[in-house]
Amino acid sequence: MGELSQFNFINSSKMLKTFRQRMAEEIEENEIKIDSYEDKLGSFLVKLSSKDLTEEDGNKISQLLLAIGEFERIGDHASNILKVAQKFNDSENKLSQEAIDELKTIVNAVEEIYYMSFDVYKTDNLELAIAVAIAVFGLNSGEAFACVVGPLIEVPALITLVNLAYYFKKKFYNYPRF
Repeated sequence: MGELSQFNFINSSKMLKTFRQRMAEEIEENEIKIDSYEDKLGSFLVKLSSKDLTEEDGNKISQLLLAIGEFERIGDHASNILKVAQKFNDSENKLSQEAIDELKTIVNAVEEIYYMSFDVYKTDNLELAIAVAIAVFGLNSGEAFACVVGPLIEVPALITLVNLAYYFKKKFYNYPRF
């Protein structure tokens, strides 16, 4: 689903410069698939969430529901871009070279962020997540700061708590070993 929405976004953006009918049909077919996946996966996850689940499983289901909603939204944006490309193709209006260059810059930036974000989603790569936050929000943003500082504080704090637990276990619950 994520790969289909990625394909649709990248190719619908390219259609603003050079419209190809066969590609437009493939994007429209993919959008139907994306909508279908969102409906079926969403329904399944909602049914699954009504079961007796652990908190961790419930959180994973919530994350998956958000992710499929976002992938579907990206597919919708790609469809809207395709509609604009079709209008340009049907009319005599063309984008100026300056507009094409600016659009290319924007699309390339979004494409790079999308690739990195999708990789973070698939691999749970913390370093890449930090890079995405910096790329999206800027180096001086609170979001990027939280992505960097959060793990730097969280990991030592958890290690300290584990060490404290071991210390108190030995001090107060010193059972003989068998």
